[in-house]
Amino acid sequence: MRKINIQDDLRIGFPGRGDTFSDGVEIGMLATMMSLGWTEFSRSISRHCLEQARALGEKLGYHIALLENDGAEAVRLTFRDRTQRPKLRLVR
Repeated sequence: MRKINIQDDLRIGFPGRGDTFSDGVEIGMLATMMSLGWTEFSRSISRHCLEQARALGEKLGYHIALLENDGAEAVRLTFRDRTQRPKLRLVR
C-alpha cells in the first residue's frame, strides 16, 4: 500500500487498492489545486504520475518550476502559474 501525501505532515493510504487508484488520487489532488487558481504550490507525487502531472499542468497554465527527488518512489514538484514571474534564489 502506497502512502499519498495530503499535506507535509499528513499521509494516507488506501488498503486493498492498487497503485492505479493511488495515481488517480494524486492526479485528482493536483487538478483540484490547479482549478483553485493557486499561483504556486508544491506536491510530492509518485514517479509514475510525473508525465501526467506535467501534461495536466501545461493544459491548465502551470509549469514545473522545481523538480527534486523525494525518496526512491516519489518526486517533489513545485507548480507555478505561468503569469507569475520566476523567483530567483542565490546558489552558492
